[in-house]
Amino acid sequence: MTGYSTEKSLLSATFRDKDLERSYKQYARELFSDRDRIMMFTAITIWMMYTLLDYVVLQNARFEIIAIRLGIFVGAIALTSLTFFDFGKRYLHQISVGVVTAGGVAVSFMIWLEGSITPPYYIGLIIVSMILNNMARVSFPISVMVFTVWYLCFIPAIPTSATAIEIFSAHFFVLNAFLLAAGANYFLEINRREEFLKYSENQRYSQQLQVMMDNANRSLKRKNAVLNTLTHVFKTPLHQIIGHAQILEQAPLGPHSVPEYGEYSRNIHEAGNNMLRLVRRLLTYSRLDAGRVELNFQRTTTNEIIDCALSRFQDEIAEKNLTLAVPEERLRIKVDGAMLEMAVFELLENAIAASPSGSTLTIETGADDAATTIAIADQGTGIDLDRLEAIEDTLERTEEFLHVGDKISLGVTLANRIVMAHGGQLAFSLAGESGTRATITLPHRAEDSDTPRKDKPASGTETGQPEAGSEPTREAPALRRAS
Repeated sequence: MTGYSTEKSLLSATFRDKDLERSYKQYARELFSDRDRIMMFTAITIWMMYTLLDYVVLQNARFEIIAIRLGIFVGAIALTSLTFFDFGKRYLHQISVGVVTAGGVAVSFMIWLEGSITPPYYIGLIIVSMILNNMARVSFPISVMVFTVWYLCFIPAIPTSATAIEIFSAHFFVLNAFLLAAGANYFLEINRREEFLKYSENQRYSQQLQVMMDNANRSLKRKNAVLNTLTHVFKTPLHQIIGHAQILEQAPLGPHSVPEYGEYSRNIHEAGNNMLRLVRRLLTYSRLDAGRVELNFQRTTTNEIIDCALSRFQDEIAEKNLTLAVPEERLRIKVDGAMLEMAVFELLENAIAASPSGSTLTIETGADDAATTIAIADQGTGIDLDRLEAIEDTLERTEEFLHVGDKISLGVTLANRIVMAHGGQLAFSLAGESGTRATITLPHRAEDSDTPRKDKPASGTETGQPEAGSEPTREAPALRRAS
């Protein structure tokens, strides 16, 4: 443990560091459980059973012996019952030592009263010594002290009328029992303190881990706060730049004296719009990452989501002469339409940028009993699946990953956050010999007992159909490799 010396005394098995020893004793008190209390009550019950043995088997048992056993039994029950309260737990060590010390002294007193050292009596001392080693972590020095007190009480209790062999046998059995019990307690103390050191080390690591998690959470909040602040700060001047660039582009006060100024104005206008879109994406991402976006679930169809996203790429599709393969079936879902359309838009933008001229862009939808899927496949150069985890770094440049030129991974990561907020998954896989397939999987909501109905495109508003969708009820895994 940091800041402590963990060395233990060879004689007492206790920590040399007094502060660490106090911590151990506090740990031993806090570790007291119902199992320890049951053990104490069991030991006291065994003591009472010896009282019954004296009364039933040994017919000549003295009244004083029976009274002593009953008195010790009642007192031990009363003291042990204190452990149900905080006061008793605080003084558990003293209570347990007092109980067993009184029990051992009482055995020697009964031997003196009875005037006999037959095995049933001094074996009682052996049993009490075994009980001591298992009661509330009694320390080795205290156990040695208790054994010494018992033995000193046992010596004068031996009757003078006993034969030499009886005296030798009594001393031999009792002394050996005490030495073995003391040795066992010594090694128990060593193991208990090692256990305490491991526990303390685990507690320290847990505290460090908690501090690291708290710092990470604070760092994440600061990052989101900075992103929110920057995006709000950028939006106002960007609107002004775009507005003035549009005015210069339209030349309402007359034609430009230099024709190139009109082209510069258009470039500023286009760059400003791109920058504004990036700011909005960053703002959306930071809010999603912080869990501060409340989804607005509404009934819609997969075709409506796809058509809305495709409508913003008409010029790019025409410029590259791409062939679109879109699904005819309509799958009814209940999602946040604006958010899901943004996710599909981000994936379509990557797919169109990766698609060579004259190729086919395929969009597929499907549904089963568990989920609804939307897949977008291009015929580009393909994706490096071994680098799939790299996209988790939000602002990592991934031109090699996506093969779409000067891009950042914000778009795909934003789509992933949106899908996760719906309780779904975003997966990537190879599409045929080349190209990339991005698949959005949206699990059905618990309250939707039916799978989504597949309809042919039809005019008019369609109502009353079961829908599929998802609620943000669980944290979905991050980007994964599709099987």
